[in-house]
Amino acid sequence: MGLDLTYDADGATFTHRFSHADWYMIEALRAHLPEQVGICFDVPELGELVRIKTAALKQSALEIDRFLAGNAQILPATYQFKLERFPVPGVPAGGFVIGGISGLHLPNDPDHVYCIDAGLNELRLKKMAVGAVGKGVIVDDRDMRNETELVTESAGKVQFRRRAAKTTLRRALREIAAYADCVASDELTKVVG
Repeated sequence: MGLDLTYDADGATFTHRFSHADWYMIEALRAHLPEQVGICFDVPELGELVRIKTAALKQSALEIDRFLAGNAQILPATYQFKLERFPVPGVPAGGFVIGGISGLHLPNDPDHVYCIDAGLNELRLKKMAVGAVGKGVIVDDRDMRNETELVTESAGKVQFRRRAAKTTLRRALREIAAYADCVASDELTKVVG
């Protein structure tokens, strides 16, 4: 799953399929290297060709790769959780998972129900209450990415862990720079789709 980015110059084509984690990282890099990200990855519309300078592509790809080498902490991560016991009797708890679970109760808080959402760069604990019209409303939404566990009444101890997300971005950047280095033309086209 992902989107292909294709560069073409004089019939020499380079294509790379970027995953969801890669595109997430590309968007996060925009805050640090907006011009370089724009040169390497931006197109006005999916499927629309954009002309760029070959030398600018090579330089931008190398600069982004160097930035990532020195700032590994901003690479995407997947957050997972593991329940000590499943809240429904008779259902095994299983191992570490991504996704969500609701219906959790915390000690000394009988008035609220909690849910956990875990995934790409996300680990949230949402506190729910019954609203004025009888619907559930979120009364607190807490970032749990720096936590290692949570004690609940309904599922026992919930453990959290962080795993590096599978990203091919750094390898792709080096391949893009190598491709641009081999292209004879001063300009090339890029397209995402």
